[in-house]
Amino acid sequence: MAKKSGRTLSKKQRIDKEIDQLEEKLALKKQEQQALNDQLIQETMAENDIKPEDLLAIIEEKAKERANGVD
Repeated sequence: MAKKSGRTLSKKQRIDKEIDQLEEKLALKKQEQQALNDQLIQETMAENDIKPEDLLAIIEEKAKERANGVD
């Protein structure tokens, strides 16, 4: 019985290790995605000649439109 318990624990440890590795991969993928999103935003702003200080006003305007039911 003790032997089986030891095997189960080692199996649990392997599963926990795999979960940790997957969580690390997911965190890296999220960072990569955020970097790509940031790059796309910068490129779009440059293409449309939008300055960073103008961005907040644009976002607020869109939020007001959505709040009033305009898309």
